[in-house]
Amino acid sequence: MTDIILLPLEASDRDQFILDNQEAFNYGALVEFGLRDDHFEEPDEIISRETIERSIDSGEAYRIMLDGQPVGGVIIKVDGDRGDLDLVMIRQITITSDSSAVNWRRRIHFQSGF
Repeated sequence: MTDIILLPLEASDRDQFILDNQEAFNYGALVEFGLRDDHFEEPDEIISRETIERSIDSGEAYRIMLDGQPVGGVIIKVDGDRGDLDLVMIRQITITSDSSAVNWRRRIHFQSGF
């Protein structure tokens, strides 16, 4: 059985997490859906490093792991007993190459203590 787990983002993974987000957003906006407007937050990036860093700093960031490998990420903002999904990304290679990843949403386990 495939294991999907959310792990808190580690400081040592922050830069790669940001790069993975930028790659996923660029793929979605430029390749998957085609260029619909030319709004880039910074040169060649649909979403800027600053936008992602602000989201990480003001929320809770998690790596989405599939069988021990990072396949995406999510940032949530929690206020009391309410939360908002601020950012979610799935790496493009995951979507196209692993049919078990299609059902990842069914088996996510939070390992963060809440």
